[in-house]
Amino acid sequence: MLEAVPRQGEAVAEVHPRREVAVAPAEGGGHAVSIARVEREGVRFALNTEVTAIRNVASGGFELDTSRGAIEADVVVNVAGPHSARVNEMAGVKLPLETRPLRREVHALSNPTYGKGEGLPIVGDLNGGIYFRPESGGRDLIVGTTDPDCDPPEWLDDPDDYEEGLTEAYRQRHCLRLMKRFPDARLGPTRGVVSLYDVTVRDWYPIADRTDLPGYYVCIGTSGSSFKTAPVLAMILAGIIETCEAGGSTDTAPMIAAIANGAAHGVMRRRSDEPEIRRRIRRSRRGPAARAVAGVPTGDEPPQ
Repeated sequence: MLEAVPRQGEAVAEVHPRREVAVAPAEGGGHAVSIARVEREGVRFALNTEVTAIRNVASGGFELDTSRGAIEADVVVNVAGPHSARVNEMAGVKLPLETRPLRREVHALSNPTYGKGEGLPIVGDLNGGIYFRPESGGRDLIVGTTDPDCDPPEWLDDPDDYEEGLTEAYRQRHCLRLMKRFPDARLGPTRGVVSLYDVTVRDWYPIADRTDLPGYYVCIGTSGSSFKTAPVLAMILAGIIETCEAGGSTDTAPMIAAIANGAAHGVMRRRSDEPEIRRRIRRSRRGPAARAVAGVPTGDEPPQ
C-alpha cells in the first residue's frame, strides 16, 4: 500500500500496488469500524488500485498513475509491505538497506488443553526452531518457524508470483516439531495461512525515514512482528514528515518518543523539548509504571 497525501491539504489516499493486501479484521467488525472512523476525519481510501508509475514533477510533488486514473500528491509514503522494494524502484529511490519479500507458512492445530481450565502461554522454542501460541479463543494452536539455520529462507523475486497454498513440507516441519515439544498435540486436518513478510535483509528491523527524494518517505521492512507496532511507527513517521516538510531535519535534531503509563505522549522533535516530555510524564505518573523511552530519563533510574 502506498499513502499519497494529495494537494490543497486533502486527506491521505491509500492505493495498493497490484495485489490486494489481506487484512485480518478485528472481532466484532472492529476493522470496519476503524475504517469508518478515519473516513469521518476526511481520509479517502482507494483500495484494490494498481499503481503503475510514480513521477516526481519539477514543480514539486508527485504524479501517480493508477488503474483508477492519475493522483497528484505533495507527499508519498511507501508502506507497500512485500512490494516495498518494487515501489522504491518505481519511484527511482535506492536505499542503502535492501528489503525483500519472504514467503511464510503458519499452521494451525487443535489445542489439547482447550476447555480444561489450563492456560497456555506464547512459547518461543528456539531449540526446536518454532514458536506457538493459542488462537481463536484458545481453541487452536498456531505454530511457525523461529528461523533456525536449518530452515532455508524462501526469498521471492516477485511478490506477485508465489505458492499460496499450504505445503506438506512446512506442515511436517512445523507441526512435528510442535508435537515433540507438546506431545498431546495432534496433526489433524491441514489448516493455516500463507503470506509474505517484507523483510529488511540485513537485520530485520523496520525502516521508517525520509529518503534522498524530497517528499518521498518509507515505512517498510516490518517483517512478521513490527507490523504490530504500527501505531508507534505511524507516530514516528508522522513526526518525520512534519519536520522535514517544514524544512527541518530529523538527522540533525533527532526525535524523542515519550511514553508514560502505557500511553504515548507525542513525538518531540528537538532535544530541547526534553523538559516538556518530563513535565508530561510527571503529570501522568501513577507510580512506577510511568516510564520514558528513547533516552529520556524519568528520574527513577538506579544510579550508574
